[in-house]
This record gives sequence, structure tokens and C-alpha cells, in this order.
Amino acid sequence: MAEAAIKQQYVRFTVQPRIQELPLVSRTTRTLCKTLDQVAANNETAAIAVMRAAEASNDQVLKQQLLNVIHRLNVDATLLQAARQEVASEGLKRA
Repeated sequence: MAEAAIKQQYVRFTVQPRIQELPLVSRTTRTLCKTLDQVAANNETAAIAVMRAAEASNDQVLKQQLLNVIHRLNVDATLLQAARQEVASEGLKRA
């Protein structure tokens, strides 16, 4: 499978609004949102690196295990992004 096809299948990039543009949000909320964004981005970056390793592998069992890792990394990234949105919206409600 081509790298582009794997990326489309397993990686979903989203553009997050910048929380710093919202002056009513506390510093703690901004820091937490920034941390969640960074961890989610790191998971997506790691998934891409693992995709390259999976494509280079001739061992089908290892390749399947790597694809499972890719899937978990992207699920975790999605959950982190959802948590970030929840934190940001709660921060605005309290402001």
C-alpha cells in the first residue's frame, strides 16, 4: 500500500482554533490545551514514522502489529483533540 494511501486511512489532520486568541480563558486552560495539542501532534507524527517502518517491513506479522500501533496512536490523538475541545469549551463557559 502506498504511503499516501496509508496516511489517508490512518491519519486525520485537523486544524484547531488557537486558544490564545480568546482573552477570557485562564492561563491554566491555555497551557492544558497547548499540552493536549502537542501530545496529539506527537502521536500523529509517531504514527507516520511507524507507517514508514511498516511499509519497509517484509514480515507480515510485524507489519500487522505496526498497523495496530498506528491505529491506536491515531485513536489516542483523536481522543486528545476531543478532550482539548472539551477543556477549551469549559474554560469559555467559566470565563
